[in-house]
Amino acid sequence: MKITLRQLQIFVAIARTGSVTAAAQQVAISQPAASQALRELESLLDKTLFTRNGKRLQITEQGRSLLPQARAVLEQIDHIESQLSPEELTGTLHISASVTIGNYLMPAMIAEFRQRHPQLHFELSISNTPGVIRDLVNGKAEIGFIEGFCQHPDLEAELWQQDELVVFSAAHSAIADTLDLDDLLKAEWVMRETGSGTRILLEQALGARVQDVKVSLSLTHIEAVKQAVIQNLGLGCLSQLSLQQELRMGLIKHHQTPLQLTRTLLIIKPRNNALTDSATQFLAFARELR
Repeated sequence: MKITLRQLQIFVAIARTGSVTAAAQQVAISQPAASQALRELESLLDKTLFTRNGKRLQITEQGRSLLPQARAVLEQIDHIESQLSPEELTGTLHISASVTIGNYLMPAMIAEFRQRHPQLHFELSISNTPGVIRDLVNGKAEIGFIEGFCQHPDLEAELWQQDELVVFSAAHSAIADTLDLDDLLKAEWVMRETGSGTRILLEQALGARVQDVKVSLSLTHIEAVKQAVIQNLGLGCLSQLSLQQELRMGLIKHHQTPLQLTRTLLIIKPRNNALTDSATQFLAFARELR
């Protein structure tokens, strides 16, 4: 018995979804057939590709090593089946991005890249920085874009762009335009959730005084933070990329502060793993935007 394309399709789909059932639905076969394909592939390779973690399947070290090769094979089959020129990209590119990048930079980037490669499809997962790192480590995404830090031994990080966080409040608030550290510590705050790149940078900028900050509301979504601040529930701190519309509409105002809130956005990718042509070319495109 030799490795089949169906086995590779099931393997890649399970890595992406963490579930045999969900993978079977994506590949359009029955769940028992998907389970059988995975067992046959593991038997042929004499390797355990996934371990069970509760109800989900967790990719193993051997599985992570196989994943980029499997994706490359399937991408080449897409080329052959579509009978397109070798320069054309097909298939699906799986990207994971942290919230600000995923919501405010990635849509325009994907739209422009698809103008060059209209046969390529995208699956974009958006979460906080730890979630993006997990997506790459678990094989659910080929490349990632984050706002925080990455020190995972299986991933390598690359400097990409600069971003500026700004402190803001409701336009009708009585808060002064310029705030010193004491003003910031007296104020109520609406913050992103713990672990987000935005919150990490703000806490680092506050230094030892971070324990004195009054966080009245902690939210996982940028839009929720903006709406809470507009309702005058406290000061907010978000990327300037996410606040352009609210500024134009006169809903919020920026404040001058002594905090250093410039950050570097990062590209992350698996260490020592070959990328598909789609991922390689998209990264080259992203680097053009520096």
